[in-house]
Amino acid sequence: MNKVVSEKTSTSLNETKKITDKLVLILKNRDYRILDTELKGFWIRVPATDISNASYIVNAKPQGSRKAIRYSIGNVSLYKAKQAREIARDWIQKIKSGIDPKEQVRRQYAQSITLEEAFEQYLSDKKLAETTVKGMRYNMRSRLSPIMKRQINSLTDELIVNWYKKNATETHKQTDKAFRELSSVLTHQVKLKNIEHNPAELVTTLGLRPKISHRTTFLTTEECGSIINEMVMFRDNKARIKQTNLFLFMLLTGLRECNVYKLKWSQIKLRESVVFEETKNGEAYILPLTALLNDILEQQYEIVPKNCTWVFPNKDLSGGTSDPRKMLNRLYKQAGVHKSFADHDLRRTFASIADLAKVSFTDAKHLMIHKKGDITEKYMQSQQIKAKDNYQRIAELLASETPVTSSIDEEGNEVVYSMTVEALRLVLFNKGPLRNHPNRNNSNFLIDVSKIYYQKMSATDWD
Repeated sequence: MNKVVSEKTSTSLNETKKITDKLVLILKNRDYRILDTELKGFWIRVPATDISNASYIVNAKPQGSRKAIRYSIGNVSLYKAKQAREIARDWIQKIKSGIDPKEQVRRQYAQSITLEEAFEQYLSDKKLAETTVKGMRYNMRSRLSPIMKRQINSLTDELIVNWYKKNATETHKQTDKAFRELSSVLTHQVKLKNIEHNPAELVTTLGLRPKISHRTTFLTTEECGSIINEMVMFRDNKARIKQTNLFLFMLLTGLRECNVYKLKWSQIKLRESVVFEETKNGEAYILPLTALLNDILEQQYEIVPKNCTWVFPNKDLSGGTSDPRKMLNRLYKQAGVHKSFADHDLRRTFASIADLAKVSFTDAKHLMIHKKGDITEKYMQSQQIKAKDNYQRIAELLASETPVTSSIDEEGNEVVYSMTVEALRLVLFNKGPLRNHPNRNNSNFLIDVSKIYYQKMSATDWD
């Protein structure tokens, strides 16, 4: 190689050593090159400010092109001169024949990564919810552990089919869930052009996946009313208040458990809104606070320690609620509801109540933060404008199903007197205009409120 500097000098190199072992690179006031006398288009680039960043460079023109392509092979400390020259000779030939050597190297490296590394890349790129990531990591360590250390380019169709068959004979649902996650990761690698096709597709093509029936359970409006009515006496300590507030907030908003369990005070502006910067559909969402929703949050603010980040914290205040089932199952039992608490049941219940409250399908979809189906729907700002009124309508219907008392009319029919939203605010939170009513301590006060503001309706009207 010859040094290209202001005065022409040359240096002979010991080809068995790295450049930095033999050649003393000199700092100049500008970048300079050391050209190779054996191979045209190959040199060392020496930066003006830091010789430790000197690197091998190749430069060549694709056949039929006037524009040269230049690539860095790597730092001079990584290769001996002879090794770098062989790489350069190979790269120059590829460039001239129209092959991108950098892309080829990148793809070879990408194909050599393990499934475990591909999983981590997927989790990083997709920015999934914490609960989703937790579930996927569990499947990595259990269901998918036999293939996690394999390189993704070694995952053949046959290997995935055999893995699926072996595991599905024991547990269909869990295996299929792990399979869906595996397929998503491999599809992502296909999109990144690291592999040519998704080897998991053959499992679906062969029809090996079971038909899994999804849960459809939900609470009827009558069951909701019974639970809310039972809350009045059930809420006798802070732990019960917190869990019943969590239940009410989910029931009245239809939000996913991951959004409610991990809700932070930094997202909330009391008496205005709750902001979710990122939801499952990939979009932000602003939840307008009705009076009843605000009551729930204000009560939480009063009972949760001021140094706690979470609105519905766990026992040691180190994170959001993890599992409220034990206490809420006790509430269900005391309310005479023969079902077990399941957070997603409340989401299905919310959708059902929204329909009964005559909230339009498009508006209900907006409230539930479902992915918008078309471009037109994305531009419908009216959905957000109507959101607060729609949440209020849902709350009013739920209140109308919360019984105060019942009586028998002249024709022998049972007549149910039900709550109003304002009555619920009074009995659960001691908030709202009824708190100042002169007869609020009268035993018949809630019945009087019910008679005045609500029609008398049969217990079976909303079944």
